[in-house]
Amino acid sequence: MLERMYRKRLKTYAKLGYEVAASDDSDQYGRVSGSFVLYDEATKKLLQDIACARRSILFHAQYASAKAVSIIAPSIADACSRGVKVMFVLEKAPSDDTVDQLVKAGVGIKLSSGAKGHSNIAIFDESLIWYGSIPLLAFPKKDDCAIRFQSIETAHDLLCGMKEL
Repeated sequence: MLERMYRKRLKTYAKLGYEVAASDDSDQYGRVSGSFVLYDEATKKLLQDIACARRSILFHAQYASAKAVSIIAPSIADACSRGVKVMFVLEKAPSDDTVDQLVKAGVGIKLSSGAKGHSNIAIFDESLIWYGSIPLLAFPKKDDCAIRFQSIETAHDLLCGMKEL
């Protein structure tokens, strides 16, 4: 229930044009750089973040749609060729076609034991975080949105929490 309430609040904040601010891993004024991502701009921003990744990319998603993966696969393959370590943690086993696409691109795939609190998270270079109702490896609905922000400390905490699962 709390998860639904939080995601509903994110959608409202995004519609109101709010910006993300916090107090760790911040600029000189104590702000964390971040933004709300709405469904219609998610794929474009996601592809930009994949292109900018230098060390690692982790996606933790409920499932991976073959069609959505085919859109990001060339960017993922490019990232892997640059030496970026890419890992997909999925709650539901993907189709054989999707697995073939991901393996061909150089992605590591792991099935999760169903950690519901960690779905729809992406972490780039252990600092840039995506979190929200946008299914990062599938197509979003009109009311989906995510929060996208830089925080080394939060990324570290999330990565440590995922290792325990």
